[in-house]
Order: sequence, then C-alpha cells, then structure tokens
Amino acid sequence: MDITNDQARALFDAGCFILLTGLPEGSEVGIDGTYHAIRRFSGFKFVPPGLHLVTWSPAPSSSTGPAAIPIRHALIRILEQKERVVLTFDPQTETMRYDDQSVISDDHLRTLDGELAPYPFDGLDRWKELTRWIDRETLQVLGEQRIVDGLTHVIGEETHKGEEVLSDMTAGIQFVQFKLRKSWKTGAVGEEVTRFSKDKSWLLGDVVNTQLNKNPFNLLGQLQLSFVLLLYLSLYGALSTYKRLLPLLTRSRSFLLHPEQYLGNLDMTVFLRAVISTLTAQLHAIPDGSFETELPEFDMFLLDEIESLRHDIASSPYRASLTTEWEELRRVGQRWHWDITGLSQTDVEEDEESDEEGEYAPVVVDM
Repeated sequence: MDITNDQARALFDAGCFILLTGLPEGSEVGIDGTYHAIRRFSGFKFVPPGLHLVTWSPAPSSSTGPAAIPIRHALIRILEQKERVVLTFDPQTETMRYDDQSVISDDHLRTLDGELAPYPFDGLDRWKELTRWIDRETLQVLGEQRIVDGLTHVIGEETHKGEEVLSDMTAGIQFVQFKLRKSWKTGAVGEEVTRFSKDKSWLLGDVVNTQLNKNPFNLLGQLQLSFVLLLYLSLYGALSTYKRLLPLLTRSRSFLLHPEQYLGNLDMTVFLRAVISTLTAQLHAIPDGSFETELPEFDMFLLDEIESLRHDIASSPYRASLTTEWEELRRVGQRWHWDITGLSQTDVEEDEESDEEGEYAPVVVDM
C-alpha cells in the first residue's frame, strides 16, 4: 500500500514499532501471516495497535547444517498505541530475547527507518476477522510462554491410536480441558447419556460455565488462537485442540435452540454470526494445496462440521437472519470446489425429512 508523507508521519506518531534484530541474512520474518526473507532488516514500523503475531525462522547456521528443517518461532501479543517491542536474536545460543522494558526514542527509530518494513495494511481486515475474539484472557492459555514455536507443548493434546489421553506434562500451552467423547455429566444414565453423547450441548455449557467465565465468545477466541498457531507455526498440538473445539460448537443443537438452559442471556444470532464469520476467515487463510500436503483429511473434517452446523441452523429460528453470512461461507468454500448446502426453505424441509434416519436418529450408547 502506497502512503503519502503526511500519512507516514501520522502512522509514525500513532503506530507501534517492533524491532527485530540480530537475525542472519536469509532468515525468514513475518507479521500476521506475511513472510519475507531478509537482508538489511531491523523490524516493522507503522504497526496498528491490537493483536499481532510476529514470526521468524533463522537461516541455517554451521551448527544446524543447511539441511536442517527450519522451525518457525513467534511472539503473539496485544500492542497498545505507540508501543515499542524489542526482539534480539543471539547467534551464539540461537535464541531470541524478548524485552518489553526497553525505552526506544523517536530519534533512534528514525535512524533505523531504512531497515524497517511497513506493516502490510492490505491484509489487516482479514487478520482482524481471523483473530477478532482473541483477547488478553484468551492469551492466558500461553501461560508463561513469551515465545512459542512449532515444537511448543500443548497440554493434554497427545493422542494414541485415536484415543484422547491427558498428558502428564504441566508446562506449555493450556487450552480448555475436556474429553469430547465423554460429553454427558457425571451420574447420567440411560436416555441422558444417549442424547448428550451425540448432542454436545451439556458439555459445551459445562466448559463455558466452569472454565470460560460463562462467556462462549471466549471459546471462540481459543478456537481462533489454535487455528493461528496451527496455520502459521505448524504446531501439531494446536490441530488436536482445533479438532476438539470446533465440534463442541457445531454439534450442540440443544444449546443452539435453547441456550437459556445452559447459560444466562445470550444473543444466539450474534454468536452464530461470529462462528460462521470465523469459519469463513479461516477458509480464506488456508493456503492452496494444504489439504494435499500439511493438512491431509482436514478438508473432510471441516466439511463434516460445517454440515452439522448448517443442519442445526437450517432447523432453527435464526435461519433467516444468518443467510448473508452463510452465503459468504458458501462462496469461500467454492475456492476448494466445495458444494456447501444453503439455508433455503427447501433445504430445511429435506433436513426435517431425514432427521429420523440421519445424525439425530435415536442412538444407543454402550456403557
């Protein structure tokens, strides 16, 4: 984006600066999903206040060897107006030091101007849609982690032959903890177990009430954070988290139809718009070819969850008010040649005819 001198001065006065120095030539750096190989580089200028993800991957050194697989590292945090952040790479230890106490003068920033890359404003709106519900409370899941990378441990996300198991490691990123396959309350028997093994509403309400301050948008924030860590750091544990969190939102039909039974006041139309818009932004962000390389079978998972969500919305009183958002999701899905069904009255009638034989047919659960 080209800017005038007056605009540059305004951005200098109001924007944030991220100084990132010491990385060897040929390293990769990025911010909010953009990546560049660097030569003379000292950081980013004109960064708007808000949530940002700063990433770097040092060029191979003599100790790692040229064939080493690069690991992407990141700092993710919310910046205040005019805030200055300093990241300094130590080539001896090959680690990055994060300093949030440095005082950087405007005069010093001006001496670095030629080595500072301007923030990529062309992608700002999409970045905001991708991360809209990630707030300071959401970032608490990072714990004491100032800097994370593609090998950072995600607590509780180890799996063995498809079975969910809890990790005995206590250091790392800790998203909300629950077992998706045990989605009924302790002591439930018979019909209640059968119903809530298929419909995750009780589990969703319990997670939101006991772990998320009774705010379902906090769950959406964690879903967005897990996706960002997966997409931009290739953090495998974040994939497991995402595949727990999304079904909790898309397979809770009773919660959608009767939220008052599980929470206090909730404007379900606003919440569902946020869920659909999040899915739309995430489909926008996935690079071409990902389903054939880094994320095999992830497309089938997403399609199943989108269809489950569509089925519930199409049969709900919110259907008419969500048509615009759903059509945008369908349009983005065409990029992958997906034929996502709409929310028309015909689709609703077909859903009602298939209920007794489909997803919501009676189910017997072995105890």
